[in-house]
Amino acid sequence: MPNIGEVFPQTRTSQGGLANAFNLGSASSAQFQITGGFYCLDAIATWGGGSVTVQRVGPDGSTLISTALTLSANGTIEGYLPPGTYQITVATATAVNASLVSIPT
Repeated sequence: MPNIGEVFPQTRTSQGGLANAFNLGSASSAQFQITGGFYCLDAIATWGGGSVTVQRVGPDGSTLISTALTLSANGTIEGYLPPGTYQITVATATAVNASLVSIPT
């Protein structure tokens, strides 16, 4: 099992999508690449007023730009993401477990 904050190996879902799973604790993930498309962010955590956000690395190669995929309670949110480099950013929440799954269209 990867260490907290480390990205689990990407796996293929039974429906043909790709999934990245994260055991984050209270840390943000390492950066990872996605191919773009329709994605689902799932997260379970001890929230304490915190949040989990999918952020994209901006055109300067270092600035993180927030996407619309943000949760502040256990749940799921879906949306389109362009190809690029991303990370799951944790603010204040603890015991975070999250997944980002591509949904075939």
